[in-house]
Amino acid sequence: HLHYVLFGGFVFPMLAGIYYWLPLVSGRKRLFRLGELAFALIFVGFHGTFLAMHWVGLLGQRRRIETYDAETGWGVINFISSVSSFIMAIGLAMVLVDIIIHSFVAVRGPRNPWRAGTLEWAGMSPPASYNFASLPLVGARAPLYDMPDLANRLAKGEGYLGAPEVARRETLMVDAASGRPEALVIYPGNTRLPILMAAVTGGFFLSILLKFFWLTPLALAGVAALALVWVWQLGARGDQGPQKVGRGTVLPLASEGDRSPGWWGSTFLLVANATFFGSLLFGYAFLWTVAPGWPPAQWLAPSWVELAFGIGAALVAALAQHLSARRNRAGTPLMIALAPALLATVATAVVFGVLLLRLPPPNGHAYAATLLILGAYGLAHALLVALMQGFLILQVRRGYTSPQRRAGFAIVALWSDYLAAITVLILLAAHLPEMFA
Repeated sequence: HLHYVLFGGFVFPMLAGIYYWLPLVSGRKRLFRLGELAFALIFVGFHGTFLAMHWVGLLGQRRRIETYDAETGWGVINFISSVSSFIMAIGLAMVLVDIIIHSFVAVRGPRNPWRAGTLEWAGMSPPASYNFASLPLVGARAPLYDMPDLANRLAKGEGYLGAPEVARRETLMVDAASGRPEALVIYPGNTRLPILMAAVTGGFFLSILLKFFWLTPLALAGVAALALVWVWQLGARGDQGPQKVGRGTVLPLASEGDRSPGWWGSTFLLVANATFFGSLLFGYAFLWTVAPGWPPAQWLAPSWVELAFGIGAALVAALAQHLSARRNRAGTPLMIALAPALLATVATAVVFGVLLLRLPPPNGHAYAATLLILGAYGLAHALLVALMQGFLILQVRRGYTSPQRRAGFAIVALWSDYLAAITVLILLAAHLPEMFA
């Protein structure tokens, strides 16, 4: 039943998507009708394979067995399943052959062979590197039905960003619900940083996978350094003000506001991050309340000083970071707030470091192992926020911020708030069980 649902609900839509968007990707029309035959073979083979498996499973056959008694009566059903799997494989191979023929033999086709109303069919086929010559104003679910000549109008530059005044890569940041343009986003130009970042990031994960642990901190430092270089290149030393984006519209730059793409990206990243953190807390609470072998023989020695100092430092860091954002908007000196924010974040990291050093041996009991993970999680986030704050201070000192160029303050404040929240929860989870045991 798992494969029945997985293949039917996932693979079939993928195959449909391939055939639907293949003319857009290649700009060609199909020369042969292999797709229909491939669908018939896959459809018959799919049901013959997995329905037979489902059937024989209901008759008592377990999964992943290589032999069974002839008296069970499963032979014919398994034979049907095996033959059907070959039929399905032939159908999938025909899809591959059809794609190859389509890519190299087929002739040019119309821009929109399906007469679809969605926006992707309003661009060039195959798509250019920039996708659209100008960006459309979308007011319906199927804009091509309402504006059949939309493709030509966009090619003439009648949409947004159709005639950029400066040679740079631009796009619009829009409201998620209405699609209304809110800000102009400037992307970096050609750079080797993405491929370098991918290589170093891959080295980080490979070092863990292959147990080259001496390489892990070096790769992590490389990722951090490349990220800082990348972000530094996106900065500007002067305010650029509102920008003309076409259609009589003037928008601010995304970097000259509080809700930049980096802020939204951090928001969704932290939501996913909080889900992971919640699972860690749930595991700790589950083991503490339900698992056998608890309480452990050795607890973490509780410390009211450590608890109060850690929580206080994290809260001070968050409050000081918000204060720096307000002072930046007011145009007043910033270091009076940024320096305490960084020092308080470093103090939070020190508290987590001390907590990790005071833990009982993590290989002795799940209690200490779980606290080790929670403490390391908090330490990693404290170091990350400190890195962000140090980078922001450097940007302030070099003139890359102003009351208008303030996007970085909102991003760092968001991460500081998250650090404060997890610090409170981690330190309470570490100290309270023994205090009230």
